Amino acid sequence: MKVGILTVYDSNNFGSYLQAYALKKVIEEMGHSVKFIKFRTEKEVKKIYYPSRKNLLHYLKSYSFNTKKYNLFLEDRKNFEEISIKDVKKDTFDIVIIGSDECWNVKTQTFRNKCFYGIDIPTEKKVAFAISCGKAVTEDFKDFPDLIEGMKNLDGIFVRDERTQKNVKETIGIEPEMVCDPTFLLDVKEFDKKYDININKDYILVYSYNFTEKQKEYIKRFSKEQNLLIVSACFKHSFCDKCINCSPLEFCKLIQNAKYVITTTFHGTIFSILNKKQFISIPSGQKVVDVLNKTGLIKCEFKENEEEYEEFKNKLLEEINFDISQKNILEWRNKSLSILEKLLKE
Repeated sequence: MKVGILTVYDSNNFGSYLQAYALKKVIEEMGHSVKFIKFRTEKEVKKIYYPSRKNLLHYLKSYSFNTKKYNLFLEDRKNFEEISIKDVKKDTFDIVIIGSDECWNVKTQTFRNKCFYGIDIPTEKKVAFAISCGKAVTEDFKDFPDLIEGMKNLDGIFVRDERTQKNVKETIGIEPEMVCDPTFLLDVKEFDKKYDININKDYILVYSYNFTEKQKEYIKRFSKEQNLLIVSACFKHSFCDKCINCSPLEFCKLIQNAKYVITTTFHGTIFSILNKKQFISIPSGQKVVDVLNKTGLIKCEFKENEEEYEEFKNKLLEEINFDISQKNILEWRNKSLSILEKLLKE
């Protein structure tokens, strides 16, 4: 089959790229061809990598770092065959898969784009796979009746988290099946790109858009006690010893070589689990809690408002048994692959 994928594969964070890469690889391994539907211009994509010029000093200070990041992501995007959305005709694809990622997070302007709901996409068969609403709730959809109608007209909806499942049920009256995020569909070795990290000391890898002052204090205290460097991936944080830019496919290697990982993100949590690292997750949203529950690793959650430094330290130092999580992942993966395979056969 000719498969079109409509997702944010061109965004400026590792998770967006890696979920797209994983879905592409799995579909190709099933014997189908894949193209990514480019829903925005490259000029619009590039703007995502840079802060607003309203804060000119911040813009100038981060310009070099962000330019390198853009070029690294652009290099890995060469793995994707792209087609502009305006060039998609009725017979371009046999099926268009919308997702995964937060493509139904209507709190964000990007995801109010009608294309993510199958609207004005001429392909006959359109499904949402591993879709997420992010932090949006049912009430948020009421202002977008056209998007709701688009959801109703899709040929299938499969979600990756419980909030999205609840939102879809309450919005269109259908309870969709849950599948895993595409990054769980591949063996972690599939993400292993050679990368010369050039760090000659044990380090904690931190991966988050931002940290609270309390989190920074705990991370710095732990690193000092354990004699570790603090390394940030993809994001520039002033409290870190090193802020590293690497490509999305090099991210896995950076996690593999870390002694500990501290993250607030969904995919930071997933790749810590896949690589069986000593980690804690400080969830930025319910979807992170969902994935910890699904994999049987909820004890790796750190609740900043309820737990103090000793709990933070003990959770990082206590050896994690990944046997149950690997069993849960395999079951979830097999179920999700079976659903995807069926969608591509029909």
